[in-house]
Amino acid sequence: MIPLFPVTSVGVTAGASAGVVDNVAEIRSDDGSVSRRGAVFEGLNATLSFRSQNARGDTLTLFTNARGQYFTRFDGQGSDITGTASITGAGRLRLGAFTQAEVQFSSNISQAISQRTGDGALAQRLDPLSLNTTYTYSDVSATIYQELAKFWRLTASTGVTVTTVIDAPPILLGNGLQLDRRGIDGVAWNNRVSLIRTLDARSSGDVAVTYRKLSAPYSIDAFSVPPRIGPPQDVHQLTLDVGYTRALTDQWQSLSRAGVSATTPAVADPDQRPNVFPVLSQVFNYVEDRYYATIGANLSYSAIVPRLGTGPLFTATAGLAGQPFTERKWKNTVFAFSASATYSSTDSIAGQSYSIFGAGATLEARYPFTRILAAHAGVDSFVSRSDSNQPNVDAIVSVRNTVFVGISGYWSNDGAPIPLNGRTIPR
Repeated sequence: MIPLFPVTSVGVTAGASAGVVDNVAEIRSDDGSVSRRGAVFEGLNATLSFRSQNARGDTLTLFTNARGQYFTRFDGQGSDITGTASITGAGRLRLGAFTQAEVQFSSNISQAISQRTGDGALAQRLDPLSLNTTYTYSDVSATIYQELAKFWRLTASTGVTVTTVIDAPPILLGNGLQLDRRGIDGVAWNNRVSLIRTLDARSSGDVAVTYRKLSAPYSIDAFSVPPRIGPPQDVHQLTLDVGYTRALTDQWQSLSRAGVSATTPAVADPDQRPNVFPVLSQVFNYVEDRYYATIGANLSYSAIVPRLGTGPLFTATAGLAGQPFTERKWKNTVFAFSASATYSSTDSIAGQSYSIFGAGATLEARYPFTRILAAHAGVDSFVSRSDSNQPNVDAIVSVRNTVFVGISGYWSNDGAPIPLNGRTIPR
């Protein structure tokens, strides 16, 4: 029988905003220098958040966000209409006394110029070919949790991430040829099995095996002039790692992992032996009545986007959100901060190594000054750099800063603050 889900929380916002961005177009001169063109913009935005839970603990959550913007360049060289829309959701059901199932999904469609760090698609912003691109980024996963014995449980999960290009200028390949990038851009399959042992009231350990497959319809050396196109990319990876989870306090939790991965070489790698590489990660989470926070770092052997090839990949993330004030007038003020950084090193199909670095941060806040109206403001900063060891090839550097303010109407059925980024605010 399908369990009933009484609505526990629904929130809606809709509003308008205006702001300034210092980079909507990059102009490269004959001497190789690059100048950025800024713009002012006006925009409309809307969000919908939903969370439901029944008596036995089954939950459903959903968050959608849509943002449209009209840019007018400072240099008078035109205007652009851009936008982004996303949806994230999760459901967790109890299938029996010892079994639970969980499904998570997310999907994002965006133009690169509209992306902000809080949207969670940093990899697409780091792609050297992302300028003037409209793309989708979709992810879905399913997990089964099975209690085996008093202190033992098993989890098995499967998932897939798909990126597609909706619209992009063709890539000129020379000899009158060009590449139409529209269509599926990359696929990443992920399958994982974990055996977990409860060690005591505050800690547990596990051992996990993960199989991943990264695929792309073509490979590319974005630094060659003209760009060089290679065969389809198919990379297989097997990872064995162990984890330790510890509740440090009632608010703080630590998640540590260490292991090793073996990865088949990308098409560019002249050495066709498997790449063996360590896998390390550390995450700290903090949750209390009015805040949540997370900070983490990860070292792996992977790809920013599959068609660029694989190599050592380091990522770091941080997030903080909640309600900073307890005074009645300011009580429902909410804020959200997120930051991420990535560094990748890999080989191009021309046999040359290159590196990609990117970092971004977003801070947003919303203050309700009546029961239905709120002020909203935020800042977003992003920088990326792509370097090749080829002679006479300049690094590709991009910097973008955005400041915006706005006003929005809002409503929630239970009077609870509406989250800014899809994460339910602890209460």
